[in-house]
Amino acid sequence: DPALVQPRLNAMTSDVIKMFAYAARQHMQAHGTTPEHFAQVAYKNHRQSKHNPYASMQREFPESFIKDPKRTLSPPITLAMSAPTGDGSACAILCSEAFVRAHGLERTAVEIAAQAMVTDLPDSFTSFANITGYAMARRAAQQCFAASGLSIRDVDVLEVHDCFSCNEMFMYEALGLCPE
Repeated sequence: DPALVQPRLNAMTSDVIKMFAYAARQHMQAHGTTPEHFAQVAYKNHRQSKHNPYASMQREFPESFIKDPKRTLSPPITLAMSAPTGDGSACAILCSEAFVRAHGLERTAVEIAAQAMVTDLPDSFTSFANITGYAMARRAAQQCFAASGLSIRDVDVLEVHDCFSCNEMFMYEALGLCPE
């Protein structure tokens, strides 16, 4: 099937890869980004994964492997710029401040200063970046910063979805860590 980016991948996976690849190409055209930039993000993630016992792949890959054109799924995305498909979960236990104090959890509790949920916007289908979530992430971040009175400068730790290294770079911009 010529629509598949790899014969072993199904149509849905191929379409998702292509969507992010198209967004990466638009970014490259608009901002001068290169495949090297996306490879550097992937390299950083793989380097850190070897220290994470919960990482799907706990090994560092050399940049030459990450950039290897033989491993291209859909330009500029290579296999090593992609997160492996996997199931995961997370849990957050929410409780009142009184509960935290009553159980001596002050040193370990995390306060939620703001939260926002944004879904499709009028501009969600105007670019591949927006189809992949850029505008929604930007709007949610703006809403959280406005509600909390904080700014990106107040953030010490940030975790973003890194299905593809290009998406991680898009999220840096959407959240205001760096300019577009």
